[in-house]
Amino acid sequence: MSPNQNAFELSMTAKKQMLELNNILGSSADVDNRESINQLVEAPSMPKEKFALVSNPVFRRLFFIIRVFGCLILVANTITEYTYLFKHEFSSVLFFALYLGSTASKLFVPLLILLVWIKRQVINKVPEAFCNDIDQEQRIKLTRVYQKQGVYLYSAIPFFYITGAYRLMGSTNFTKEISIGFILDFIFTLAIVFIQAINNSTLSAVSKPLASNNIEFTCFILKVMALADLSIELMMFIYEIYRLRYLTRVDCLVKFDEEQRRNIYGQKYFKFSMTLMSITVVGCLILTMLLPIKHCRQH
Repeated sequence: MSPNQNAFELSMTAKKQMLELNNILGSSADVDNRESINQLVEAPSMPKEKFALVSNPVFRRLFFIIRVFGCLILVANTITEYTYLFKHEFSSVLFFALYLGSTASKLFVPLLILLVWIKRQVINKVPEAFCNDIDQEQRIKLTRVYQKQGVYLYSAIPFFYITGAYRLMGSTNFTKEISIGFILDFIFTLAIVFIQAINNSTLSAVSKPLASNNIEFTCFILKVMALADLSIELMMFIYEIYRLRYLTRVDCLVKFDEEQRRNIYGQKYFKFSMTLMSITVVGCLILTMLLPIKHCRQH
């Protein structure tokens, strides 16, 4: 076979070797691990970069940088949203109730998703190895590990929806989860920015707010940046979905099964999600304490 002929046809040996890889071919977030493919796949006739969702190394790193930057924007955006709730004036009880409902939903919807996933994906679920010819003690041990890793993984992803870190997950193995994250992000971002815009306009029409503390301006800038970033990252995600469909069609897609997903990403994602949530909570507390107390005017 010539080097340029049937470049996307993997041999069975290469497929088995590629299944050992981390998700280095399915996510622009795993750029640093990509070099290991040279030691794990020995097929000189295959242009290995063709199996990546983003084959160009420059664009792979650009995708990764954009996603990290977007995650930071979403964390800052979340902090200012809840600071706005406690430190900004509202023109009426209705706007306060709408804003409170939107920010509360942004927290409770992911928590509801967490409970649903734990029930459907963890409770009473067993790994495929459970059906192998092994003794009962090994089955119990495998099931405990499988369910424990499942708790880690399916507890982490909903918290990623709050902080925006879901976009750092690999598109190959977490397509559905990333899609849910984009939907929630667009819904809550648009709802909150709509309420903030009307509330700020109403206050400006009546009189100057008592003490906006630059929260109004900061929220506006972060909302614009968040919407712009979401639009860019959505286009990036759509491109990766297109590549996924193509690689699936030519039978060159390397994708982990459920047990591999849990073992590889469970604890790592859980620790990362708890770190980001801690930063978000601490940021909200610090910003709330630093800003002066809001005084309500008499109407």
